[in-house]
Amino acid sequence: MESVACELTATGLRPGDRVVLIFPNGIEHLVALLAVTSLGAIAVPLGADTTELRLAQVIEETEPR
Repeated sequence: MESVACELTATGLRPGDRVVLIFPNGIEHLVALLAVTSLGAIAVPLGADTTELRLAQVIEETEPR
């Protein structure tokens, strides 16, 4: 998880930023979720089966970084 958090920090992610996470259920989703929240950012988790329309709505509503 720490290496993922470091990579996210390197991209400029800061506390309070929103991040949309799209993964199938599994360990990768959990690691990403924990890494994002450990940085004080806000995770917006979605399932891998999220439609393009729903993804567009979520992006518009949450304004992720």
